[in-house]
Amino acid sequence: MTDRKSVNYSTFVRPTTKVVLFGEVTHNTTAFKQEFIIALKALKALNFTHVGMEMFPSDLNENLKGYTTKGDYENSLTQHLQDYWDYVPQAKQYIEIMKAAKKLNMQIIGLDMPYKDHDKHNCNEKKLENCQTSSHAARNTHMTEQIVKHVNKGAKIAAFMQYWHVRTRKTYEPGIKTLLQKKKLSPVFISLVGGSTSPAFPTAIDAKKEQLEKTRFYVKGIGSDREDYIIHSPQLK
Repeated sequence: MTDRKSVNYSTFVRPTTKVVLFGEVTHNTTAFKQEFIIALKALKALNFTHVGMEMFPSDLNENLKGYTTKGDYENSLTQHLQDYWDYVPQAKQYIEIMKAAKKLNMQIIGLDMPYKDHDKHNCNEKKLENCQTSSHAARNTHMTEQIVKHVNKGAKIAAFMQYWHVRTRKTYEPGIKTLLQKKKLSPVFISLVGGSTSPAFPTAIDAKKEQLEKTRFYVKGIGSDREDYIIHSPQLK
């Protein structure tokens, strides 16, 4: 793994970059949330203005605006994360992202489709291969629309979500990177790997084999509809 390099966000993000997409390969890893908070501080210095989060639906955006600007709705937003993300033991770390964004005066925007609308997009075909739509696909489209809407108003957005929302999973489920490219935007896609004793991504598996599991570094990704960069987070105790 001789191509590994020290993480420096100014290496990834050009002055013209308007969207950086962070994909955590699993929701249940603390190290990814910690890396994103580090990234926010660096991106704030690069004039990024907004933090997009899959963890909030877009119908909470007025509350999120109130929280960012005045500190309102903190309890209800925290309760939302506890109510809907309690299946993820590390969900409390999303609260830390919320607080970090506010401290940096970066406007938080909920990216996900309102939860009441998820089920209507589910595929009801008996054979999965016959599906041409899904809740996942509809959510990707919705999140893309939220990002584009704010970029068109002058925002520069750091967005945080699960890896498979950013990358295309099936032909009828194009990833957000591809959808943004179709909107004439050129997002930077960074996948977050490592941080665990059970690595599940090739870069992290190789790092463990080479006894680099406690090392923070980045390597270049494949690009195209895949990640542009891969950041390996140190394994936490």
